[in-house]
Amino acid sequence: MSWWVSLLARRPRLIVAVWVLAAALALPLALHVTHHLSSSGFEDPASSAVWANNQVSQLTPPPSPHPLLIQRLPLTRIEDVARTVPTDARRLYALRAGGILFLPPSGMTVASADRFQHALTSQGARVTGVNTGAVGQEVIREATRTLSTSGVLAVPFLILLLLWVFGSIAAALLPLLMAIAGSELALALIDLLETHMTLSVYLTDIVSFLALGVGIDYALFISSRFRRELDDGASTRDALAVAMKRAGRSVFYSGLAVALAIGTLLLGGTAYWRGLAVGGGVAVLATLLATHSLLPAVLAWAGPRIGWGTLPHHRRPDAFWPWVGRAVSRRPWPALIIGVILLLIPARRGVHLAMEEAANLATMLPPSAVQRQAVAVQQRVNGPGSIAPIAVAIDLPTT
Repeated sequence: MSWWVSLLARRPRLIVAVWVLAAALALPLALHVTHHLSSSGFEDPASSAVWANNQVSQLTPPPSPHPLLIQRLPLTRIEDVARTVPTDARRLYALRAGGILFLPPSGMTVASADRFQHALTSQGARVTGVNTGAVGQEVIREATRTLSTSGVLAVPFLILLLLWVFGSIAAALLPLLMAIAGSELALALIDLLETHMTLSVYLTDIVSFLALGVGIDYALFISSRFRRELDDGASTRDALAVAMKRAGRSVFYSGLAVALAIGTLLLGGTAYWRGLAVGGGVAVLATLLATHSLLPAVLAWAGPRIGWGTLPHHRRPDAFWPWVGRAVSRRPWPALIIGVILLLIPARRGVHLAMEEAANLATMLPPSAVQRQAVAVQQRVNGPGSIAPIAVAIDLPTT
């Protein structure tokens, strides 16, 4: 690794420029990442359930109209349109979240439902179907919104925590920059991979937050060792060499171990587990690339300026952990017993955890979501399994 560190120390601006270009090229792909992801992905393609669904799909029963979610038009106007088509206005239901649900009456044809929908849209209404596909798309949009909101909420707290640890604006922003660079690169790579394999939409959260946590953690190790060497009087190049030889090497092998451990989730056999494995592995490897190329280049470029923006009267929180180490060394058995007890509490609850997919995807949406309320009304009126009726296929012996 010494030749690589030497190259980074001699050409830091070149490495930073390459990363800026890569980030600019990766950003459109990262923003596009959810377009080909699956909202489900819990089923095993080799399972009997998938076989049964394939058999039933070959029967191709006559299509029936889907329920319609009508928005941007008051109920009275919708009732007027229903009388002109005509159709049964008693099948209109107002939703708490806004909008009207139309449940096609028995015997209504797809052509009649299309005429009703066309008449509504001509009056300025927004009409969407209420089915598993529409609910799945809403789950994807909700996952994207959750990712954006979580990032907005998490980043300020991370900045405050890093400021408290480092006491310097530049040093605090550096680990966050590595995490953002790693997550953006990981999402861009997944956008390229998802066109060749079925991946679950839930991997976006895994990628972003794993890259955020691992990137900050690994950057902390390396940058802290770099600053300590500078404080001890080492030159920028010597400090970088020691930091990458000590902390950088540990981080590198730790990242490989984490990526390999996450990769074992590929044995799960479904798009959900495949998404966790691919997303988590790519996130860790992309973060490793950032912490072993962009980070040392920035450190070599900044040098002693890494302490820019030092907070006045700041004291590093270095006294607490030596105190913990001395206390545990003096009283190892009480510390061991306390640690085991603290681990047994969540372990007792963990044996009852089980991963299941909701038969109704709408329950994965917030209670305030209009699609979830529409499905709830549909199931109340037409029956619990009306949005996704379960067909049973029996494989009988031929002899």
